[in-house]
Amino acid sequence: MARATTPVIPVSLQGLDNTPVSKKASGSGPHTSLHHERDYRMRQVGAEMEGKFIGPMPVVDFLDTFLPLRSTSSLRWTKKRMSKFEEVGKQTSEKQMYKPIVRNLYLNLLVLMPLIGRSTRCNLFVRISNLSIRTIIPIRILVFPELLKPDISIYTRGCDRSRPTDFSLMESHIEVKFDENDDPFDDESVHSFEHDREASKDTKGQITSYAVAQLAGQFRTHIFTILVCGGYARILRWDRSGAVVTAAFDYCNRYLGEFFWRYDRTPPDDRGMELSISKPSDTEVTLARQYLRCSLQALLLKFAVYNDMDGKTSYYIGSKPSFKGNASPTGRATRTFIVFDQQTRRVVFLKDTWRIDLPDVVKEGEIYKILHEAKVPFIAPFLCGGDIFQHRTRTQDFSSERWARPIKNSLRPHQHYRLVLGVVGRDFTSFDSSWEMVGAIRDALQGTLMNNVGGNHDVT
Repeated sequence: MARATTPVIPVSLQGLDNTPVSKKASGSGPHTSLHHERDYRMRQVGAEMEGKFIGPMPVVDFLDTFLPLRSTSSLRWTKKRMSKFEEVGKQTSEKQMYKPIVRNLYLNLLVLMPLIGRSTRCNLFVRISNLSIRTIIPIRILVFPELLKPDISIYTRGCDRSRPTDFSLMESHIEVKFDENDDPFDDESVHSFEHDREASKDTKGQITSYAVAQLAGQFRTHIFTILVCGGYARILRWDRSGAVVTAAFDYCNRYLGEFFWRYDRTPPDDRGMELSISKPSDTEVTLARQYLRCSLQALLLKFAVYNDMDGKTSYYIGSKPSFKGNASPTGRATRTFIVFDQQTRRVVFLKDTWRIDLPDVVKEGEIYKILHEAKVPFIAPFLCGGDIFQHRTRTQDFSSERWARPIKNSLRPHQHYRLVLGVVGRDFTSFDSSWEMVGAIRDALQGTLMNNVGGNHDVT
């Protein structure tokens, strides 16, 4: 039996001012290389990032911009430390490079995070000042259902990790390539920053897949990753508009160590951690479980929602998302949650998204306000919504820098946004009768018709 394909949009429907059919990875499949089209999936997400890599940014500017020094102290990079990293470039295969990278980063820099490598020959465990670094031999394939394994993964101490590769707990990761020709980027070209070699495209798809998996598995505003190609390295900062990439630099010099030294001393929000989500108290958890009817094993989170209308902040408790559209490297990355409203003790609907932040794009909450004032029927009640402070993408801000290579299209800025609706809808296919199904279609058509007649915005 032939596999079903995404339907082509009829010519008669093209160009409509409505929500378009998306063919991006977020709408066509899971972010996992266990998928039956693993190589295609990696190429797909890599292709989606084409024209969204901004570089080559001078590494000193990168560190000072994204990880500024918080004190007068700095890393002392001696010739002895430099000579230790020369060992990496003397290896004869990619797998042999893992062990000296991990060992020297920890032993020479005293990085305060354990690094986990997946070398098949490396089984190193070092403990200094109660800090640990380890490279682990991958065990049975069933332990890694997603089958995405960066060469070296970085976690915070005490993160309760139960397996070598866990994107939901990962702080950062390093991808290693033995051949410099695998580098997706070209510092010398004045026309494009991205190589068009097949090997380069494969690497681009691979590092993008890892970034997507980490961003999708956590609540993050951005992440940092490392790419090592032969004798040099690059640092990347990913957000929902694209990625800023450093110029290639010799990892024997101070910059790779400087990155980890600064990263370890950087506040969580500057590392990309989501601080508007917290752990609810035991009392809040007990009450929320009763209303949400979730199991005792379900992890509950507390969401802060700022309301643009009155400037107040409300809190809602929910569990896993009911919808995830965050399997693409850039874009809105929408996630929805069924949550418990502590003030009204009702179950409501929360939408977490990265809206396009342009002057002519109206916020969704404002659209709901316009629709309700116009008395458009069958519109969900809007409770609150607003931007999350200082959660705006930054990649687009660097596309016009003197060092940045030209890109085909300008990058759109995205702003983190949450809104809460007063009703929780059911899946349309869960109707109990044909009367209920037809009634739902009628209500939707009536609301859409009045919306269009009134010249209002689409909120689908």
